[in-house]
Amino acid sequence: MATEIVSTSPAYRFPTRIVAHRGDHTHAEENTLAAFAAAIEGGADGIELDVRRSRDGIPLIFHDAELEGQPLAALTWAEIRARKPTIPTLEEVLLQVGGKIALDLELKEAGYEEQVLALISKQLSPDACVLTSFLPQVVGRLKELLHRGSSAPPFQVGLLVEAQSEEEKGSPLAYCRELGADFLAPHYSWLNLPFLAAAAQARIPLYVWTVNDPEIMAFCLRPPVEELPVQGLITDRPQLALQIRAQLWAAS
Repeated sequence: MATEIVSTSPAYRFPTRIVAHRGDHTHAEENTLAAFAAAIEGGADGIELDVRRSRDGIPLIFHDAELEGQPLAALTWAEIRARKPTIPTLEEVLLQVGGKIALDLELKEAGYEEQVLALISKQLSPDACVLTSFLPQVVGRLKELLHRGSSAPPFQVGLLVEAQSEEEKGSPLAYCRELGADFLAPHYSWLNLPFLAAAAQARIPLYVWTVNDPEIMAFCLRPPVEELPVQGLITDRPQLALQIRAQLWAAS
């Protein structure tokens, strides 16, 4: 029997999604099923989570490259689970939260893009999930796989960009377009009016991370006079962001 594809497209009232960074980990461990359940219960629009893979090829949710001083990729899934039982597999996350909230999957390494796409394609519709990576080769590989055949659903793929440095020259917007990414996910340090105007002109949506300051939240979430390019705000404080958004829109 074919697996049902689930959609999480509830006609969002607001142009900017509030995405709980590694789940809502205010009272739960980050990147765990408990944190993801808390984000859903708290009303976040989405969850950002980190995908790695064990030595025996199991995609799992964990941020760091090492566990107890050993590379995660050198450990089997059984060894990882024995050391830290709260680490879930990607499949477990999809079974528990898929269809209940939008997902933002960050691929931390190269080499398992096809496996991740196969898993999410079985359970999620393209509007239920986006994929991101800091690694240009991962972004390129994902886009290649998605365009390879008509059977692959067009999940959106974004390029993550580190904090802006004083030596930074040029804009990541041009590189994003050159790479073929569907959106850019810049650190909040890139945010200023010229950058937003350039993103809007280039029609490149933005998922900004990791925004925890109330003033920056308000800057991103304020009701727009014209269409804003900030489509996602990734934060460790989703409840605060939800309150600020509600207050801004109520006042407008």
